[in-house]
Amino acid sequence: MIFGLYEAYITKILWLPTWHSMLRVGGIGVTEVIILAFWWHPLMSFIIPIMVGEAQFCGSADSIRGMPARVRAVLLSPLRRRRWLVAAALVLGLFHSANTPSPLVSFTSVFSSVGFLLLLGLLWRRLARGRAYAMADLLPGGLATGLLAVPLLGIYVLFGFKLRPKALPGLGPQAAVWALYLVIISALILSLRKSRRTSPEPLGAEAPRLRWPALLALAFCFAAASAASKLCLGKNSLVMILPGWLFGGLLGLFLLWYALRDLAPSRKGQTTERTERT
Repeated sequence: MIFGLYEAYITKILWLPTWHSMLRVGGIGVTEVIILAFWWHPLMSFIIPIMVGEAQFCGSADSIRGMPARVRAVLLSPLRRRRWLVAAALVLGLFHSANTPSPLVSFTSVFSSVGFLLLLGLLWRRLARGRAYAMADLLPGGLATGLLAVPLLGIYVLFGFKLRPKALPGLGPQAAVWALYLVIISALILSLRKSRRTSPEPLGAEAPRLRWPALLALAFCFAAASAASKLCLGKNSLVMILPGWLFGGLLGLFLLWYALRDLAPSRKGQTTERTERT
């Protein structure tokens, strides 16, 4: 969610979207915050890429181990996992068609993206030389994180002033975004403290691995659904955006509620703590 808030200072979308905002409070597009910062970027730009990357390139399953129990059960069941992945590919393909000019572009744009991932996969295989890294081995340490923070700060400064500078609002709407940053960063700190006191959940099954044939099959389902939707609906495919925004808004609110609820100490943890005191 912190990652998703870049939509404020870099693109200015949370303050002044390039479309008509449905609901604005205090100079902020409420719908845009819920959908982009609480749903789209956390899942599509962060969690899903990490899970796919770990399933594709690593020998660990840390991202699955960190999922809620119900999600973990689906991911560890081969049959249920296939059903959900195919369903997600088909549904997301329908929404993808709303942002493409023709059925041909709907179809080919998917495989150009997958082709880029294939090239990265071949490069990774050559560099890894058969070694199955754990996700923790690939995460940046303190020094690397500090080095990465320098260009990140530069991106904020450069695009904050150069990209749509007239869309940068006054102190009031900016203060509202600062408050969002404060709440979510505080929640992250509390979550990290809680996770250090929690033992990792045992998987209870073999960690799933995403093979290239399976990825190509999902890409074909996605591309076919997108092209078919564009072919049947044409310019009317924009109507797919409305149910997508409604779904995204509800899911964004749920994810925010779930993340904050997860910070509360569990009854099991409270019972253990009382027992230790006793």
